[in-house]
Amino acid sequence: MIRTYRPLGSVASPHSRPLHGFTLVELLVVIAIIGTLVGLLLPAVQAARESARLMTCANNLKQMGLAMATHHDAKGFLPQIVMVDPKQTPALANRWQYQISWNNFWVMLPFIEQQDLFNKGVAWEAGVTASTTNLSAESVTNSASWSISTYKCPSDWMSAVQLPGFNYVFNIGDRYYSGSGSNQMDSADFTRARGPFMSTLKFRYKDIPDGLSQTIAVSETILMSAGPDLTSSGFSKYGSIWPQNNRAVIRTGDSTSPSNCWSSWTGEGFKTGLNYQLMEQGRSSGWDWRLPVSMDQRYFNTILPPNGPTCTNEYKGGIFTAKSRHNGGVSCLMLDGAVKFIDDTIDTGSKTSEREFVTSGASPYGVWGALGTRASGEANVGSALQ
Repeated sequence: MIRTYRPLGSVASPHSRPLHGFTLVELLVVIAIIGTLVGLLLPAVQAARESARLMTCANNLKQMGLAMATHHDAKGFLPQIVMVDPKQTPALANRWQYQISWNNFWVMLPFIEQQDLFNKGVAWEAGVTASTTNLSAESVTNSASWSISTYKCPSDWMSAVQLPGFNYVFNIGDRYYSGSGSNQMDSADFTRARGPFMSTLKFRYKDIPDGLSQTIAVSETILMSAGPDLTSSGFSKYGSIWPQNNRAVIRTGDSTSPSNCWSSWTGEGFKTGLNYQLMEQGRSSGWDWRLPVSMDQRYFNTILPPNGPTCTNEYKGGIFTAKSRHNGGVSCLMLDGAVKFIDDTIDTGSKTSEREFVTSGASPYGVWGALGTRASGEANVGSALQ
């Protein structure tokens, strides 16, 4: 038998099996499989990222808790929301707007490794006279040096846009306030301060008989962002900038009526026909931690549930609700330093109006209201967080 050998590199015979690539159908199947796997993986990746952001947020709160505890040890009281500059005279026409120079964010700086920024504030304060506004945002530059990561939650993208923005607010208890003048509750009257913070008041741990582990110190807020003109939808606005109608939006009106405020809320914004709050410094929660003028930026009250509506009366107070970009709730720092995640579904009572100046007794706003009070006699409310 004679065998014929084909030289290497010669043309294959018609009977040999040809080589070929993927067909179009096979490519489409592979792409579909890859797309399905990515679709399944993406939510898990996003959940992991949010979990990391939530952990960072909790660590920020823990740092603030340590700062407040250290401040209490050093000074004998918790940081005040606002403090009066003794160099200025009470005779100024706008006493509460021009005599306030420092707030709790400023005085915590040395305890969160920001001594240089605190010193910058002290140096500027040294040149202030009785006729000038102290440490206002107009007096310091809006540079990246004023962006404090400890005061920001990475889940809120707007706080990265607004350099001196912040995401943490202090608990003034289970009540709103209102009046004809700015900061009506700034009077040094402990009976009108249901929470552990209130403007110029100096609270000590012994002023919290409800217990440090059962009283919230700090929770979260989110910044508004600019949005389209909503005139055609029946909205009006107070000010020059339209805010976006989402969870962060603030409205003017019904600032002393929790039930009316709640009924105007859709869950992710307000219903049409309402007046939106000004989206500017001094008026919007979380806008600028340096501002001394308005305490409204830096507090919340435990009246309506987390991530619910905020209804204000401009500088005269209102219902300021804790909010976050997290799913289903807000992080809260307790006065004992523990950080808890509070669900949106926490018991908040009947959401009905209260008398303006509640001075005693249990909170009318359920477990959430009880966690906001410092001396109302509610027992074991902390067990609801376990």
